Order: sequence, then C-alpha cells, then structure tokens
Amino acid sequence: DARVRVAFQRLPYGRVNATPCSQRGWVFLERFVTMVKVAMDPGFKHNSVCSNSIEVVKQIKDGARRLKTAAEGAVPKQRRPSLLKRTRTGAKKDGKDTEAKETALQAILREFTEELKSKQFSAVSTDCIVKDATVDEA
Repeated sequence: DARVRVAFQRLPYGRVNATPCSQRGWVFLERFVTMVKVAMDPGFKHNSVCSNSIEVVKQIKDGARRLKTAAEGAVPKQRRPSLLKRTRTGAKKDGKDTEAKETALQAILREFTEELKSKQFSAVSTDCIVKDATVDEA
C-alpha cells in the first residue's frame, strides 16, 4: 500500500516570484515608461516621482535626465520637426545637420535596450502548475 502524502500551500496572491525586482523585465519596462513621461514633461518637478525606494527614484530621475538631454540635442527647442525645411539630401537649409545629434538619442535608447536584454521575464502564474499537477488518490 503505497500512499502519497500531498500538501497544499495557499498562495492567495499567486506564486512567489524569486527574481529580485532589479532583475525583472516588466519592472524595468514600467520604470522606463516613467522615465520617458518625466523626460517629456516640461514642468517636471523633482517631487513628481514617488517610490518607497530612494534608489528607484534616482534611477528614474537619472534615466529621464539622460533621455531629455539626448532628445534636446536632437532637435532645436525653438523649432518643431514638422517646420524644419530640408533639402533633398535631408540636411536643413540653414546648413546645420541634426543627424549627428539624433544619434545621441539613438545611443541612449540602445543603452536602455541592452539593459533590458539583461533582465528576466518570468511567468508567475500558477496555471501551468495546477494544470500539470497530478495527485494519486488512494
């Protein structure tokens, strides 16, 4: 008579995710979206970002500053991109070329992309565990 003892643990909020927050891909994406919003806000106040972690606030503010600096270098503040007059080659008529400055924004975005690649994305749903679980009924 081989009996199997089965114990169930109630997890009302789902399976515990053992991946540290700093390594979670979805957390990084949420922070990146916040960085973009902060960088785009012309009336940004330093107390606009709230978190119970000083490091998270620093990360968001620093990322927003980097994005804003790169974006401001890409297009002059006085002009809107739709109002720039370009020649057939793509250079502006006033002789200033924005292509080199646009790569600053591309470089920052590439840095964020590389950081995202180092993050982990994991499903914390228990659906697959429950579906695959089998219990011997004795």
